[in-house]
Amino acid sequence: MILDLVLVSSIVSIPILAGALKNKSPSGTVRTLTKIISPVVGIFPLCYLFYTLLQAAGIRISFDHGQSQNYGAIPLILFAGCSYLISLKLVEFGEKIGKEEHCGIRDDTRNMTEQVEQILTPKLQEHASQVETRTGIILDKKLGEYMSHLDDTLVQIVTGFGNLKDACYENANSSENIRSTNDKVQQTLGEVKTELESLRGFTGEVVDLCNKLDEKNIILQSRIEALEPEKQEQEIDTQDEAGAKLTSQDGMANRIIGLEAQHEMARYLGEIGFDIKESRGAGEADYIIRKKDEIVAIGSNKAYMLYNEPKRMQRRISSKYVEPEIILAKKLQVPLVILVTNRRNGRRWAALVSENDLSQWSGTSTPVILAKDDESSEKILQEDFASVLGTIGAVI
Repeated sequence: MILDLVLVSSIVSIPILAGALKNKSPSGTVRTLTKIISPVVGIFPLCYLFYTLLQAAGIRISFDHGQSQNYGAIPLILFAGCSYLISLKLVEFGEKIGKEEHCGIRDDTRNMTEQVEQILTPKLQEHASQVETRTGIILDKKLGEYMSHLDDTLVQIVTGFGNLKDACYENANSSENIRSTNDKVQQTLGEVKTELESLRGFTGEVVDLCNKLDEKNIILQSRIEALEPEKQEQEIDTQDEAGAKLTSQDGMANRIIGLEAQHEMARYLGEIGFDIKESRGAGEADYIIRKKDEIVAIGSNKAYMLYNEPKRMQRRISSKYVEPEIILAKKLQVPLVILVTNRRNGRRWAALVSENDLSQWSGTSTPVILAKDDESSEKILQEDFASVLGTIGAVI
């Protein structure tokens, strides 16, 4: 029984402890639940304590309605209602204890703070005085250095402005001199430009003349080297197709006919879109062929009388007969076009020698169909002729 009383008494301290610790929690929900639950927890030990006292007094307690002598149940029930109020007071008592403890801690803290303040205040004041004194010394030193540097800088600025003023005066005088010199230079340049404009055309003519002289010199040297073979071929060429010896009048007539054929071919090339520069001088290329202001080929024109008979159907065109054209084509790095007309039937044939083959090219022969008169061979010739000219840009 004594053990029961000790146990119950220890449980009664729970509401007091809960009340003392309630305000320690930062959560409002926890504080509210503690205030509600703590009195309920205190009901059980109080009721058990009252029950034990009734048993010790010899009062029988039973909750069985069949018992006639049951005097302790009613007081126990009434005490159970009062135990909630007692528990609530115990919780309030615990709250009071917590507040007093908090006030005590606060007072101790205040006292400790005052003691620390009394100890540290003199030391801090002394340290502040030392810092102030040292700071003043450092500031005075730095301020003196800064003012000295500022004075030197101001002197330099004043001196610099003086030098700048002098330089501006000198620059103004120099600018005037430069302007005067520039006017004279511009005038001189204008005169030189005028002279250059007058000399430009003359220089171009001189350059063209030198180029032509170089070409003629190269052609002349080549023809001198091949003089003997040409003399033999010329002796053969002075005979007509029948083997008769040609007179000088016949040669002149053939020359006139050849020039007419050359002019006729130049006119035809112009009609199909080429810009033709024609030359009739000896040792010069017959045609310089341009397309859209660009040289696309060098042309050589030949006109023969070819017949549909054995030994009179073809002519051999040696590289020596087109030597001026080959030299110029090599120089300009463009192909050579050989244009042949059969004066007997008006048929035309063309051959193309690329710029890469000019050095190895020795000559070519006219095709047999150039001497034919049938329509099928004529169509083939026309297609071949158009194909060659199309290679250098013609649209036929």
